[in-house]
Amino acid sequence: MRHGWVVVLAAFVGCAPSVPEQVRRLNEEGLTLLRQGNAAEAQMRFEEAARLDPDDPVVLYNLANAAHQNGAFARAEQLYRDSLRRRPDFAPCRHGLALLLYQTGRTDEVRTMITDWLRQRPDLADAHAEYGWLLREEGDLPAAQAHLQKALEMDPGCQRALIELGILYETYQYPERARALYERVLRRDPTQPEALARLSALRTRP
Repeated sequence: MRHGWVVVLAAFVGCAPSVPEQVRRLNEEGLTLLRQGNAAEAQMRFEEAARLDPDDPVVLYNLANAAHQNGAFARAEQLYRDSLRRRPDFAPCRHGLALLLYQTGRTDEVRTMITDWLRQRPDLADAHAEYGWLLREEGDLPAAQAHLQKALEMDPGCQRALIELGILYETYQYPERARALYERVLRRDPTQPEALARLSALRTRP
């Protein structure tokens, strides 16, 4: 009988999801909650994922993003930086940190971070796209467009470059061109929140 119980117990243990599977599920649940505007609940899912895998840069980025949306700026900054230490070229995370620094008035730090990245990785489309974002924020639209187009020459699917160029086209009063770029992003990533929001706003304009 003891052997039978061992076999049954082993079967139940074998059915338990692995740590990577649990982390993936928690990430998916958290991202769904973020898209629904529930950043507090999302953060709880990402916290649980981070307890299971504290060194995963994607988990750390997701947790940083949720903390950022919840207004926990100091914690979000630490998590963004922790993620980037593990994956320095993680473009969405670098953009999240840049946004946080920009929102809190640390514009000199933003410029230093982005220009250093571009100097270190001139071969990387994401670095040119991020610099394009910075130039657009600073009001240098022609230079921003040049870097965004260079990014797309290097990688036609560069998400940040497509979104930023779409924003430029909106500024230039070319909504159809902007719409095409946002749709291009969404063909690859149907849940990309910024592209979804901008496309929705374009569709509701008179």
